[in-house]
Amino acid sequence: MAIMIALLIVGCGSQKTKLYRVCDCEQKDSVATFIERTVGLANNMSDEEMEDVIRQLEATAVRIHCPEQLLEGVETSSGLYPYRIFTPLKDSCSTIMWGIK
Repeated sequence: MAIMIALLIVGCGSQKTKLYRVCDCEQKDSVATFIERTVGLANNMSDEEMEDVIRQLEATAVRIHCPEQLLEGVETSSGLYPYRIFTPLKDSCSTIMWGIK
């Protein structure tokens, strides 16, 4: 069954190479530390929602600490994540930071 699904994804898409930010364990720790250290400074007591502030701090920290990597995959037009990655990541701790360029 899994093989059929994989073949369907591969058969319905086109091979592409794209840049994504990828964080390893150490870099994810650096991102968390950056957010912890700056969240108090970023809170200007305005009407700004703190979830938005934290989301922006995370994006900034990822841009600082996590490099862009070229990843190969098959681009599809279905599902929540229309781009399926098949490039093996460095290790199991590596995380693709979706949506942060």
